[in-house]
Amino acid sequence: MKLGADKKSLISLIKRNKFSTFVCYGAVTLAVICSALLPVIVGQLFGVLDGSTQSRKLVVLLILLFSLSLLHSIFIHSGARLHPKYFLKMAFEYKKITFEKAWEYDYGDFVEKPSGKVASCVNQLYIYFYQALENIYFQLFYVVITMTVFLFTLTFLIWQNAVYFIVFTIAAYWLQQTLLKRITKNNEKLADRTAMTQGKVFDSFSNFVNVFSFNQRSKETAKMDEINSSLFSIHKETETVIRDYYGIASIFLRTVLWGPILWFNYVQYSNGNISAATFGTTIAILANYSEIYFPLTEFVADYSRLSSSFKQNYTYLFGDRNVVEEYYAEPDSKTDGGLTPVTFESHLELKNLNFAYPDRPDEFVLKNINITLHKNEKIGIVGKSGGGKSTLVKLLLGFYSQTNGEILLDGKPMPTDELSNLFSYIPQDTSLFQDTIEYNIAYGTKTDITDEMLLEASVKAHADDFVSELSDSYQTLVGERGIKLSMGQRQRIAIARAMLKNTDFLILDEATSALDSHTEKKIQDAIENLWEEKTVIAIAHRLSTINNVDKILVVDNGEIVEVGSKEELLAKNGAFKELWDQQKKGMI
Repeated sequence: MKLGADKKSLISLIKRNKFSTFVCYGAVTLAVICSALLPVIVGQLFGVLDGSTQSRKLVVLLILLFSLSLLHSIFIHSGARLHPKYFLKMAFEYKKITFEKAWEYDYGDFVEKPSGKVASCVNQLYIYFYQALENIYFQLFYVVITMTVFLFTLTFLIWQNAVYFIVFTIAAYWLQQTLLKRITKNNEKLADRTAMTQGKVFDSFSNFVNVFSFNQRSKETAKMDEINSSLFSIHKETETVIRDYYGIASIFLRTVLWGPILWFNYVQYSNGNISAATFGTTIAILANYSEIYFPLTEFVADYSRLSSSFKQNYTYLFGDRNVVEEYYAEPDSKTDGGLTPVTFESHLELKNLNFAYPDRPDEFVLKNINITLHKNEKIGIVGKSGGGKSTLVKLLLGFYSQTNGEILLDGKPMPTDELSNLFSYIPQDTSLFQDTIEYNIAYGTKTDITDEMLLEASVKAHADDFVSELSDSYQTLVGERGIKLSMGQRQRIAIARAMLKNTDFLILDEATSALDSHTEKKIQDAIENLWEEKTVIAIAHRLSTINNVDKILVVDNGEIVEVGSKEELLAKNGAFKELWDQQKKGMI
């Protein structure tokens, strides 16, 4: 059977933890051998008690029975103690790997994949991994070793019993695999629908502002009822199939194994072909085999469920990649170079740049863009909504690779994944992490910062005005996506964050749009003071915010249609003059 990438990734991690795996399974092996020998001792007791006066042998057997039972408890407990130390650690190592590898998605992948489902898949993978390790440890390994001891014992006592047990086990496995085909199919559907439902729950609660704003609790519950109804149908069908699986397995055991074994050994004992000890041992093994048969049946069903769920989540995230091998084969990929500022000496050039979104490859949203920005030059980019301004920013930040054309730094091509190193960025709509104000301001820096550095950036951004009045000051938690702060306060934190990152290049995407006029004037002054030694691209809707740039680019329908200073563009009486007049009249 060909292993999928999901299984290969698990095997790769287990191989890297060979010693801990060996220690854990060594402990359970010793425990199971002790346990599997108990029916043999019990069977021998039948022979001793069968009218015999071998009291010394009886005492020896009783002591051996007690000793094996005690050793089983010691070994199984030792293994159980080692299990979280080694296997749980391995599971969390797997979670670390899958979390980091999931962040290797391109920006476009995150746009296409629901973030709630991605988060659910990452969270579920390590849980499934740990559950699989536990099931193998406490079920499969226990059963395999026990059966091995039983078969060896039966072969030694009466080989016909061993042969029949082997035939039954093979037949039972074939029956289980036949029944599991339907279970596996249902489990795959259930895993996908469960992840989707969890993603919807995440999406619902993460958008609680919209729910409250439009008073749509009933709409959310109705939508969830619809999704849950579909999930319930799949879940019910899956559970019904599993119950049938257990029922058929039980009937198969009692009829196909118990009947023939009991009858055959009774005849052999009646004819004097086997002793009471052999008969008793066989009956004890039969009873114990039945006890482990159901854990084996349960393991097969659980493994099918876990395997299907694991595969569904893993494939959704990583396809046919072995992310464990990737992780350890490319150690440099785990270092986040995106926080290391990049300097440039002369100019940044966008040359013959064209771009179409991956889902619409024939529809260019940027066409033949040619821009040269010299060191410390400031440019403004204006245009109607939907004209391509924000898309241009996404390309500069490395969110997407250009469809064709080049981005050159000092005449050398700039790799897409290194573009963000070059810029400090202040977005139009600031979303913060559910953490402290200090954490959010310092987020863009890689090196440790001092309280003085944090305060300086905050003061320059006029964020300290409100932060210092909060009861917990910079340790104040901002709530999910910064909901506890106003839009203007969030914007000032974003400006402080960009100031603290302190790169040579600054991108402003309507950075003061959420501020009142008084605060906007303060921050505009602070930003322009920051401009003195930086190269700046300012995306502007309000044209008054770009009075002090060196030149203005007018973007319309994905193309640069005008370039010049404010005065030059007004004199042209073209696209910029039209925007200017509309804004003066309050139309924009």
